[in-house]
Amino acid sequence: MYTPDGTRCTLDSPEAIAAVEFMQTLVKEGIVPDAAAEKSMAAAGGYGGASVITLFSGKRGATALGGRWWLCNMRKPEYSQLQFGAAEAPYGTVHTFAGYGKATLINKNSPRRYEALAFLAYLHGEQYNHLINHQADGVGPVMKYVDAPEFLHDPAYPNEDYNQVWRNLQKAAVPEQVSPFMNGAVLQRLMIAQLDLIKSGDRSAAEGMREAARQVNARIQENLRSNPALRQQYDKLVKAQ
Repeated sequence: MYTPDGTRCTLDSPEAIAAVEFMQTLVKEGIVPDAAAEKSMAAAGGYGGASVITLFSGKRGATALGGRWWLCNMRKPEYSQLQFGAAEAPYGTVHTFAGYGKATLINKNSPRRYEALAFLAYLHGEQYNHLINHQADGVGPVMKYVDAPEFLHDPAYPNEDYNQVWRNLQKAAVPEQVSPFMNGAVLQRLMIAQLDLIKSGDRSAAEGMREAARQVNARIQENLRSNPALRQQYDKLVKAQ
């Protein structure tokens, strides 16, 4: 997304363009849906990729990109007739995946700060971690419980014999890169707009990614003009280059 110091968007890098060219090829070959098809599926609604999961239940989809939290839906009775598994997504030259997690904070002005701290301690404990791992809403926050033997085989769900996949992915996951000079939601909006044009064939991967980088870098400069303190931090980093 950015240079290591976050001062410049790098969506126009050769690596990013090559990745999007690969995506564009998958769309052209009919392996993955184009932008219009994605929007029509999203319109069906549903938490946890429910509209895509519906393609499985209708035997209209063979594979989909998802996560362990999909099992919250897939364990429902209406999907009991399906036999499915999990595998790592394909990757190119670097074996890594985007990972994310939930965060729980304590309001410094809360009159119940000590009770909130006790709740945080509970989230760190064995009981809560086993609950999350059992319910399959992702994986628990403390990795030693994911590494425990019981994570691989839950007696309540004997058909789920692919839990090693989730463990491996967790270890290969990295957080999405952020920049102190750019709102992440805005970057996603600008990037997705270009990806939609690329998927529909209205723009090449190189054109789309260069335009995305141009727009993001322009927005960074706009943010700096309205925030002197941010500008000072930015100039210091650029000077260090």
